[in-house]
Amino acid sequence: MIKKILKDSFLYTLSTLMTKGIGFLMIPIYTAFFSPKDFGIMDMIKITGSILSIIIGLEIHQAVARFFPDAESEDKKKVIVSTGLWSIVTLYVTFLVIILIFIKQISLLAFHSVDYKDLLIIAFFSFELNFIYFFFHSQLKWQLKSKENVIISFIYTLLTASCTFILLKFYGFGIKAVFIAQIIASIVGIILSYLCSKDYYSFTFNIRQFKNLVSFSSPLIFSTLIAYAMLYEDRIIINIYLSLDDVGLYGIAFRFASVVSILTVGIQTALTPLIYNNYKETETPKAIAKLFNYFIIGASLFVTLLFIFSKYIVMGFAAESYLNAYKIIPWLAMSLFFSGVINFVPGIFIAKKTKWIMYINFVAFITNLGFNIIFIKLFGLLGAAYATVLSSFLYFMLYYFIGQKYYYIPFIWTRLRLFKRRNVNEN
Repeated sequence: MIKKILKDSFLYTLSTLMTKGIGFLMIPIYTAFFSPKDFGIMDMIKITGSILSIIIGLEIHQAVARFFPDAESEDKKKVIVSTGLWSIVTLYVTFLVIILIFIKQISLLAFHSVDYKDLLIIAFFSFELNFIYFFFHSQLKWQLKSKENVIISFIYTLLTASCTFILLKFYGFGIKAVFIAQIIASIVGIILSYLCSKDYYSFTFNIRQFKNLVSFSSPLIFSTLIAYAMLYEDRIIINIYLSLDDVGLYGIAFRFASVVSILTVGIQTALTPLIYNNYKETETPKAIAKLFNYFIIGASLFVTLLFIFSKYIVMGFAAESYLNAYKIIPWLAMSLFFSGVINFVPGIFIAKKTKWIMYINFVAFITNLGFNIIFIKLFGLLGAAYATVLSSFLYFMLYYFIGQKYYYIPFIWTRLRLFKRRNVNEN
């Protein structure tokens, strides 16, 4: 199992490296064509789209991911996947129709002008296609088709970037170029992903299966929304207690720190489907614990290097006015590691106790909010990073203590504790 995880992890890490690299290359292009106001409008629309995708899609894709490996036959798997697909297609089409009816009012509410209605129509259409692409693309992971997943992901990112550049450079589409490019890339990605797993799709919709999927996924909606709130609440509080300049510094630091995802997303993406497919095997918990040890060693080394070299990294890639961001980068990287290792404690997911996820996210959200308010007052911008590290560590520990009750992983510290207890009893 470990060999399979490491192989898939390498592929997913390579994919992330390529897509993140393309994303970084696009930053000079964006700044050349977009004003700060354009960036603000684009970010507002994207954040809105992300939140709406969670609510409208009912997180059904996560339910499909969980039920697919346990299906007793290929026909049953087809019913699960097809029901999930037609559920989100129906939900999104219904939502898009409602949006089109009230698009002028939405434009007025969001931007105090009807001039943005065409942009909003394009953006909401791109959200719909993008999420449907995400469903098709994710299905490749659950079928353990890591190579196909990586290739299509790269094609999608490259198409998005190249189409955006062409539409900006030669056609002057402005912000619309970003969303039109996503529409083009999503259509291509849907077609390619479908061709790689077409055996699991049909014109099938099972009401009973739909109820099972929603029963599993509905608790995840609130928890995922809370997770998004956790992601952005530090910047909101920085803006309240400090300044917009500090928000910018923190945002730059977070972008540098997010390079950590290159190291974490590969193993996370490979680990989850393999755990779901092999969790009943007796060797799986030991394999997870062993892999976790390797992961922690690599993470510790990486964060240490950031503490030493983050100043020089910022000096090399950002303007002098952003130099103070280097103090925050290693702390944010550490928080991203803590948030990313919950895949190694999969008990809640395996037991299908998704209500716990909602409770954990809510506790972490409130804790992060409180820590940010207190530490920002005490330590300024660096306090926000401290708060994020502490709340991320709490987030992981809650997953650990609750998850261990449902699916025990023999981590090294649990074995040491048992060994110590055994020695005490013997003495």
